[in-house]
Amino acid sequence: MPAGVTLTPYTGPCTITQDDTIIDAKTVDCILSIRATNVSITRSQINGGVDVPSSAPSTASFTISDSSIHVGDNLNTGLMRRNFVARRVDITGGRRSIYCMTNCTVEDSWVHAQGGDPNGQAHFSGMRMEQRSTYRHNTITCEATRVPGSGCSAGLTGYGDFAPIQDNLIERNLFYRGGNGGSTTCAYGGSSGDDGSKPYGNQAMSIRFIGNRFVKGSNGLCGNLRTIIDFDTSRPGNTWTDNLYSDGMAVAPQGP
Repeated sequence: MPAGVTLTPYTGPCTITQDDTIIDAKTVDCILSIRATNVSITRSQINGGVDVPSSAPSTASFTISDSSIHVGDNLNTGLMRRNFVARRVDITGGRRSIYCMTNCTVEDSWVHAQGGDPNGQAHFSGMRMEQRSTYRHNTITCEATRVPGSGCSAGLTGYGDFAPIQDNLIERNLFYRGGNGGSTTCAYGGSSGDDGSKPYGNQAMSIRFIGNRFVKGSNGLCGNLRTIIDFDTSRPGNTWTDNLYSDGMAVAPQGP
C-alpha cells in the first residue's frame, strides 16, 4: 500500500450488502463476503480475504487496489470467485492467492509466500484461472513449503475440473519458480485433463499468453519439471506470442 497511510480498524460488517460501499485505509480482520455491487477497497490491510460467493447476486462485484492481503497459514484463498478487479495488491498466505471463476482483472500485483500444509493434503498455486479474465503485468509465483503429498503445482493454474478454461488473457507477467521447494511448473495452459481425466479438459479455447517472462532456474526451466504445460496450440483462439525466458531465449509451450 502507499507509504504514509495510517490504518484504522475496520468496524463494519464482514458481509457487505450495501451497494457502493467504500473501505479505505482500514485493517480488516476477517474474510469480506461481497453481496453488493461496486464495493471499493483501497489502501487497506486485509487479514483474511475477499470473496464474491456463489450464492451472491450475479451483480455482486468489487475492486481492490493499493492494498495487502494476508490469508494466513491455512488453505483459504485471498481473492475469489468472480466479478472483481485487483490492481497493485500484494497477497501472501493461503492455498491460493487468487481463484477466478469468471470476469476478473488482476494487474500490477504480486502473489507469493503462500501458506503451508503440514498434513500434506493440498496442492498450492499462485493464481487459478477459469473464464473471461485478464492477468496483466503481475509477478506470479508459488512458495508453499513442499512436503510429501503437498506443494506448489504452479504460479498459474488452469484445470478443466469445474468449467472449461476459456477466454483468458495472460499478458506481460513475470513468472518464477519460487522458494521452499519450488513449483512443479510455472504455468498450466488450460488443457489439463484433455485425455478425459477431467470433465472439461478438452474444451479449452481463447487462452492468450502474450509477452510474458519466465525466470530460468539452474535446471534451465522455470519450474522443477516444466516451464509451462497443457497449453494446446491447436485449440481455437489459443495464442502463444513473445513469451521468453529472462535471458531472452524463447519459451516453447508444451501441450497435454
